[in-house]
Amino acid sequence: MTISEHKRRVLSKLGFTKKGGGKHEKWRLMDASTGRPILTTGVSRSNEDVGHGLLKKYRTQLGGITKDQYNEIASCNMSKAEYIEWLFEKGVISH
Repeated sequence: MTISEHKRRVLSKLGFTKKGGGKHEKWRLMDASTGRPILTTGVSRSNEDVGHGLLKKYRTQLGGITKDQYNEIASCNMSKAEYIEWLFEKGVISH
């Protein structure tokens, strides 16, 4: 599985939706009450693996999650509800 495929799987699990884009797919986590985007990130349409620096930028776009938290999400140990609650606790989003 490429990094891009892995990212798509994680984003879908967390409730992000895909929107078209140019060189990259745009993925947004939407606020259910307002319909406005909370977080936005991109995924390369390329099937090539990407380096550590780009993965770090991607984790930052997901609210500053750590590598361990990303791995926890990817291994299905963190649910969408837990992720949203974590974003509230960290102050990335507010009630």
